Amino acid sequence: MASANDKARFYLEQSVPDLREYERKAIFTRDEISAITRKRAGFEHVLNSPGAPAPTFARYAEYEMNLDTLRQKRVKRLGIKDRDHSGQKRIFSILNRATKRHRGDVGLWMQYIEYARKERAHKRLEEILTSVLRLHPTKPQLWIYAARYAAESDGDVAAGRNYLQRGLRFCVKCRSLWLEYMKLEMLYIAKIEGRRQVFGGHIKIAAKSQSEQEEGADADMIQLPDGSEEALAGDASELASDSIDKLEPILNGAIPIAVFDAAMKDFDFDLSLAEEIFDMITDFSSLPCSRTILQHIWSEMEEQAEDDPLTILCSLRMVLMGADPTDPEFPSTLGATLARINGLLKNNPLAPQMAYRTISSLLAFLRNEELDSALRKVLGASVRRLTKEAEEGHQKSEEHSLGALLLKLEKANRAEDAHALKELLPTKHTQVVSVG
Repeated sequence: MASANDKARFYLEQSVPDLREYERKAIFTRDEISAITRKRAGFEHVLNSPGAPAPTFARYAEYEMNLDTLRQKRVKRLGIKDRDHSGQKRIFSILNRATKRHRGDVGLWMQYIEYARKERAHKRLEEILTSVLRLHPTKPQLWIYAARYAAESDGDVAAGRNYLQRGLRFCVKCRSLWLEYMKLEMLYIAKIEGRRQVFGGHIKIAAKSQSEQEEGADADMIQLPDGSEEALAGDASELASDSIDKLEPILNGAIPIAVFDAAMKDFDFDLSLAEEIFDMITDFSSLPCSRTILQHIWSEMEEQAEDDPLTILCSLRMVLMGADPTDPEFPSTLGATLARINGLLKNNPLAPQMAYRTISSLLAFLRNEELDSALRKVLGASVRRLTKEAEEGHQKSEEHSLGALLLKLEKANRAEDAHALKELLPTKHTQVVSVG
């Protein structure tokens, strides 16, 4: 068996031709190359010794990333034609060795994943995701990452859905996975709606991924509504206008409703999870089906716990969402609703969460340019008061804080609302939060 020194020498010798080429092209000076060699030798001797720590692998990969970035900048400045990928190859080799030595270190896997994504090495990234999910099937954040990558980067919603369904088998009663699943389906509806508005009756639907086709119907955890599976599995060709009927279950919100019902069954109807899903759906209020979905969630909550403050809050948010700020009755509706919300917040351990949920609903009205100036002042004062009560309330946490709300608004493409909220509040409330 080769010693640690022999292994280190082997890896160092592999980089010699590249270093000579860098010196020949004057990308690095001889002194710089000597420094690079010493640095690499130090890392390699540690990494090839028994018990090499994971942080050393991470630092080595980071060093090589910075070095390759510097090389690329100098190549560009010097005007050298360069198609050298040795830096990328070396970094991949280090991260591959790291994850083989420390299979249980999720941080190293994420560094490997993020680098592959940054370099747009899609095939390698898919291989890494497959490996890490086999090793860590009970880590929900990995399933969520894989689903987002498939849906957002590859545009393969079917693959994203498949990742989440598989994740739910391994991560029993995982709230974050169910919330991500609901969000994925809402984003899919938004995508279809956008295409329908642009192309009218002719839209394109992504085909089922190869992995999902191989899984088969038995792999689905959730029974989809009649007709929706055919639409979801449609090929990438244009659908004729008479085929739009097949999409109606999707566009009417049938799939998110089915996912919600499955989540509630899995959690024996957890009211707080139902309210979280309700709040997430409000971020898609521009979709025609959103109110149908919200109505279903609220109806189920009312049936299970009619007098619970969370149920009442959702009911009041439904009232606010359906209100027209230009209607003569709006001031009285707003006043009555805010009065009831204020009553809910008194001596309530969920006050911060409920206050920020209300603020999120009120900000939509402030965006309306036709809003009466007096009403605008009332709404602004209400937002400031609710923020103060929330910040002074019980059970304060990062999840239910001003910073979390601002970040949530940004992620939901509500940058205008986030800016309006910051404008309404004193500097001391927002100076610790960086949004934008």
